[in-house]
Amino acid sequence: MTELLPVFIACMAGAVLTDAFSLYDHEEHRYVYKEKVFFIVIALVAAVFCGLRRGYNDTFSYRHMYELVDVSQPFFSDFSWKLSESFGFKIAYKAMAYLGWDVQIFLMLFALFDVGTVFWFVFRHSRSLTLSVFLLFATGVYTFCFAAIMQCTATAFCLIGVDLYLRRKPFWYLALVLIGFTFHTFCLVYLIVPFLVSPPWEKKTYAILFTTVAAAILFTSFIRIVVGITSATGEAYTEGDFISSGSGVNIFRFLVTVVTAALSFIVRDELRHSDDKLINISVNLCIVQACIMFLGLFGTANYFARLANYFLIFQCLALPFLVDHYFESKRGELLSIKNAMIVGYAGYFYYAEAVTNGGFDIMFSRVSLSSFLSLIT
Repeated sequence: MTELLPVFIACMAGAVLTDAFSLYDHEEHRYVYKEKVFFIVIALVAAVFCGLRRGYNDTFSYRHMYELVDVSQPFFSDFSWKLSESFGFKIAYKAMAYLGWDVQIFLMLFALFDVGTVFWFVFRHSRSLTLSVFLLFATGVYTFCFAAIMQCTATAFCLIGVDLYLRRKPFWYLALVLIGFTFHTFCLVYLIVPFLVSPPWEKKTYAILFTTVAAAILFTSFIRIVVGITSATGEAYTEGDFISSGSGVNIFRFLVTVVTAALSFIVRDELRHSDDKLINISVNLCIVQACIMFLGLFGTANYFARLANYFLIFQCLALPFLVDHYFESKRGELLSIKNAMIVGYAGYFYYAEAVTNGGFDIMFSRVSLSSFLSLIT
């Protein structure tokens, strides 16, 4: 964690400075003005650090894939236009290889786009930038960008799409989700966004919960349906891929995911009067994420947890809003809840990045910034 900690501290310092130089309307619970300079700096720091990695999680697989591109063959010689082949991603990385760019440039460009989009989305929509940046690290949104490039890029396109949807541009929202689909098929889950603009904890929420419990009880039948749906997109999954053999979602990870959904239930009466589309979507997606993680307790963590990670960033928006807005009139209770949340998530951050699988430093390796700059100069 010693490698990650300086980036975390720098980003938190930048977020605090951003808040200090921004103007916040405490009555309306929204920013009147957001200072951009410090936030742009920390977004670049976070993105560049991610792009300098040589190894972390499945980074070696991506490096190997890129290095195997045979540029002596015609560009489309080994191409498949099947939806399951992520042809959008393949076009992107093969274009870089044919341009003769080093594998580290490939990793850097995707890091700049993926991490940059995550920080941009938080900057644009967060009601508490400092707390949201803290949660980007503590919930694992940031470090996930070090691993699943295809999924993170698909998520980035979808986040841009959600922003366009909130600005009443549904066609462009759909277009961005479909572009993301060419990078990772699972991103079609973002098509549920228009159905989740109503306040949470109404009939729709209870229907989702009931369906989740039913799917857990009839898990094998549910998996058969999932396999049938994925097969329609060309994916070659089997029931065994989704059914756990002692490798379900970690219970601690599941409980952390449930926090936002549980807090929203406590203040459900206030939320029912909300006409804020962003907050409604964020809270509803956090509930959906918790439901997916619940099913992951019975299935294979790799698929269910990664599917749930599509919506992980919305915790970084929903939690600060729920805490600051709905507990504002109860200052003592607010302080206790906020402190408990920070301590709890800080503990989870330490557990995830310093304990699990030996910690971040065991899996992570990188090139120096000067070595990278020598590739492009």
